[in-house]
Amino acid sequence: DYLIKIYNELFWNIEVEKDITFVDFGKLLYLSLPKKLRNIFLKLKQDCTDHIPHIFLILDNITIPFDLIHDGSGFTSLKYSIGYSLGEPDLRGINSKIPVLPLDQLKQKFNILIFGSLNLMLPSKWDDATKNNVLMYPFNEGVNELNHIIQYFSESSFVDHMEYYIQENLTRENILNSIISGTNDIIHVIGNLFYSTENPKNSYFITNDYQTVSISDINYAIKKTTTTKKPFIFFNVRIFNLLGVQLPSNLKVISKIIQNFDQNEITGIIVRILYEFNDNTRQLISNIYNNLTDGFSQGISVLKARQKILLNKVASNVDQKEIDIQQDMNVESIIAFNSFLLFGKPWKMLE
Repeated sequence: DYLIKIYNELFWNIEVEKDITFVDFGKLLYLSLPKKLRNIFLKLKQDCTDHIPHIFLILDNITIPFDLIHDGSGFTSLKYSIGYSLGEPDLRGINSKIPVLPLDQLKQKFNILIFGSLNLMLPSKWDDATKNNVLMYPFNEGVNELNHIIQYFSESSFVDHMEYYIQENLTRENILNSIISGTNDIIHVIGNLFYSTENPKNSYFITNDYQTVSISDINYAIKKTTTTKKPFIFFNVRIFNLLGVQLPSNLKVISKIIQNFDQNEITGIIVRILYEFNDNTRQLISNIYNNLTDGFSQGISVLKARQKILLNKVASNVDQKEIDIQQDMNVESIIAFNSFLLFGKPWKMLE
């Protein structure tokens, strides 16, 4: 499909000068939508000037994010609260009731679980050039994100309790027991994921006790909890095949992995499809968590995080409506914004 080819060129080869911009591509995506969908976006643009609409997309799989659609006045990723669901719609229907709680009933403190399967200790291989064992899958961007996120949560007043597993304590037993405890409001996962094409739910992380933790293990541990908590999961992974060859990040593979999580057991999952860690992504992660823990829904949290970075870039204390999004967005910002995708009902909040 020509749209997928253009998307891949724009998103994955940013160093190469292109004949088409992200804005042009976003408008092309908009024009390629069925007329009924275009009419819905047109109605949203006309009728929703005083509130933010939630858009919940139920798809078989994702090849291009809807967040990149540009309706002529801006990207959907900067205007709407968007969430995805993969697979068949629930036959029982979708509960779209948006909870409205008084300020004094909003939860103020949260429990955090972080695990970084960065293979900082193993596996390794012998390197003839250095006459030493070297790590096979070093993930420097992941290390930088892990350091940031631990420091961020350590300094945050909304954290009641935090556990993190990264070195010797990154064991299969520790990870699964911590998930099964059911005490976690937020689970932040960074690491190298080894992808099983034949059975994506068996894709796994390597732990530092020479064992593995699969997607199926994590999902089962979440279901096994005896509490009513439904954790919010942040998922940043590099993907390798079972032979240890790194795969280019693509939405098709990520979709097959995410489909194995039971959306009824979690609040939602944010997936990063580009694992570069820079100032844009650092701010986005922090802003998303700030918004979530301030009582915003997960979709609004992502939207506001994107908007805040844009506001900071173009001017101080300027009302968003005064900004020409088409003129003030740069390629790095567009890529950063659209490398974070939310899977789950966008109106759901931390419970």
